Amino acid sequence: MERKTGHKILALAISLTIILSSPYCGPSESYGAVKFKDISGHWAEGFITRAYNLNVVNGYPDGRFYPDRYVTRAEFVSMVNNAFKIDVDYGPPTFNDVSYDKWFYKAVATAVAAAYVDGSGSSFRPNDPITRQEAAVMLSNIMPNYKEKGNLKSYRDYKLIASWAAAALEKMIGRQYFSTYGDGRLHPTDPLTRAQAAKILCDILNNETIVTRKTTVDNDGTKLSERIYTDDVIIDEDLEDGSVTIDNCVILGKLIIEGGGSGTITINNSKIAEAVVDKDGSAVRVETKGNTVIFKMTASKKSILQTAGKDGYGILNLKVNKGADVTLKGNFPVVTIEGSSAVLALESGKISNLTVTGRYSDITLNGKAQILEATVNTECYFHGQGVIAHMYVNADDVTYETRPKKMTVATHIDRATEEGGKNANVSFKPRHKAENVSVNTEITLTFASSMRLAGGKAITDSNIKSFISLKQGAKNGPDVDFTATINSAKKVITIKPVQKLLTGTKYYVILADDALETVGGKKNDGETIYFTTRGNPPDPTYSVAPDTKAIAVIQ
Repeated sequence: MERKTGHKILALAISLTIILSSPYCGPSESYGAVKFKDISGHWAEGFITRAYNLNVVNGYPDGRFYPDRYVTRAEFVSMVNNAFKIDVDYGPPTFNDVSYDKWFYKAVATAVAAAYVDGSGSSFRPNDPITRQEAAVMLSNIMPNYKEKGNLKSYRDYKLIASWAAAALEKMIGRQYFSTYGDGRLHPTDPLTRAQAAKILCDILNNETIVTRKTTVDNDGTKLSERIYTDDVIIDEDLEDGSVTIDNCVILGKLIIEGGGSGTITINNSKIAEAVVDKDGSAVRVETKGNTVIFKMTASKKSILQTAGKDGYGILNLKVNKGADVTLKGNFPVVTIEGSSAVLALESGKISNLTVTGRYSDITLNGKAQILEATVNTECYFHGQGVIAHMYVNADDVTYETRPKKMTVATHIDRATEEGGKNANVSFKPRHKAENVSVNTEITLTFASSMRLAGGKAITDSNIKSFISLKQGAKNGPDVDFTATINSAKKVITIKPVQKLLTGTKYYVILADDALETVGGKKNDGETIYFTTRGNPPDPTYSVAPDTKAIAVIQ
């Protein structure tokens, strides 16, 4: 294969029309014969010529094709990208043997972005010959699931087939894209030749329905079935609250969801490299069924995401952006809350691994919902009675209604997340042991749940002083007068000192024990925190007592 140079970091998808393309590898004469010096009389001469004229393969500068030369892994993904006209946005792959200065950089990065190559490993081995079973796995990831399956045990060497390749080979044999050498063997571990690759790709192009340009869906009730989309599929905002079904399809570009509603975007037995939920207004409901795999999904607006498939299927990696409001039902392997003030509710099922980096995020676990592992890197709030098996706390002011089964708190955290054994946790601002606090600061207490007075009466601005006190210098120091308000949600109390605080002085905020309760009647634990204002302590002032003895009176 001719090695190409010149790379771009961002592949731009600019086509706006829909073209159903199933490039037919017909007689070579219709494309014009290619006179490679070394293919005349070769069994694959016709396939090589056809593949060349379709820009699937290239020859070498010496005018030869070298049909029996082994295909490297890098050459093969380049062929696949050419055959399917895959041109998607891609980022740098993580492989330590695929660097930007290599001719195959873009080809490999594209294959990873299109999700037909697993990008989780440390190496790609670009210059190794690709085996027949490795090629089958890559191609299988691009093709829909079909009922036809080959019988692997009918081949004399079936025991050589790796377990990770068996399902792929069953699919490829069932579609008659892989065959024997005439000896009753499949030769799964043999390297693939350039001639064999040309034939396999031509056969696929002849039989599969391939959409090579952007596809826009805007009609209620639309069903997409058994197609390979190599560019973006857009569920248009003109669909409004309508429904769409995607059945047994492969989307190598992005599925962009800008429309739909409670009628559901149903995705059944399909593979999607990346999905984006970006619908304005009411929530859109996206449900995955069967063996559907969405490798990466981003939720930026209001959405309901439901998975019904078994472990290993569904939405494998979900990112929640700033201000998104996302409800989850089912099992989700990896969820990351990246944006601030996001709302996430797990109504049922489990999240295997949750990472929170978006500040002030609000997470609710209902009923028997569970998070197996949560890594919390910023202030956030956990509500509900669901279970967190293990929480890693790497930030102050992490609150929760139900204490995690196990907690690991970073050593740099001044105040570990409080146990809150009575499930009424509160975070303070300024935080405990904070220094250099403004003398004009306002103090806030933020509860994990809506609160009321113990016994059921509502908290009002006028009764806050009955359970909160502000002290100067020590826990038993003089009272500091303040005004206080509580927000309409009964979660946030704001304290405003009547007079400016003194410089360089400790102030204690004391929350009385058992004074408050959640709506469910669970009372709070008492808590005391302190902070220090910025600047130097005020100079003491002196006065003389009436008996004329000098006595220092520190004010």
